[in-house]
Amino acid sequence: MKIGLVLECMKDGPDQKVLEPLVGKLIPPPIEVTSRTLGNKPKLLKGCGAVASELLKDRCDRVLIVWDLWPSWGNENPCRLKDRNQAFESLAEAKVSLKKIRLLCIEQMLESWLLADPVPLRALVTKWMAPRTPRNFRVPPNAVLHTKPKVLLSQLFRQHRCRPYDDLVHAHQIAARWDHQSLQRLTDVPTFRRLVKCLR
Repeated sequence: MKIGLVLECMKDGPDQKVLEPLVGKLIPPPIEVTSRTLGNKPKLLKGCGAVASELLKDRCDRVLIVWDLWPSWGNENPCRLKDRNQAFESLAEAKVSLKKIRLLCIEQMLESWLLADPVPLRALVTKWMAPRTPRNFRVPPNAVLHTKPKVLLSQLFRQHRCRPYDDLVHAHQIAARWDHQSLQRLTDVPTFRRLVKCLR
C-alpha cells in the first residue's frame, strides 16, 4: 500500500518526521509513505487539492490531509468545520474524487499526541540527565486536552533542567520511542483514533 501525506509543516519539519514513520508502524508491510509539505495551515487548506491530485496520480492508494487545529491564524478561534470546508473547496477546485481522500485535524496539535504517554518523555529526559534519573517526572492529567501543548512540554523540560523544547529537534525523538504500549495509550486520544481509522 502507498500512503500520501499532505502536511502543513516545512520540508523535514516535525509533522513529516513524526507522521511518516508512525504511519509505517500502523500499517502492516509492504507500505510506502510519501509526503508533500505546504508550510503552514492557510497554505495547506488552500493548496491541498492540487497536491492531493498529484499524489493520486503518483499511485497513492490513500491520501491523508493533516493539519493542527491550533495555532489560530488570525484573531478568531480555530474551527474544524471551517478548516474542513476550506479543504473541501480546494479539493473540489482541483476536481479530486474524495474516495481516496481523508482529512485529519489534530486537536490541539501534534504535541498533544506527544503528551499522551509519559514513558517516552521520561526516557528522553533521562537520556539528557543521566545518571540523574528524574524520579518525579510526571505529565499532568488531561495533558492531551491542553490548548497549548508546546508550552506544557517546555514547562516539563524546564522543570527537569533540560534544554528548551524545540519541535524540529524533539518531536520525532519522542515519537521514535513509541512502542506498542504507547500506541495503545494513544488510542485514548480521539484524533489519533481518527488517524488509525483513516489508514484502515
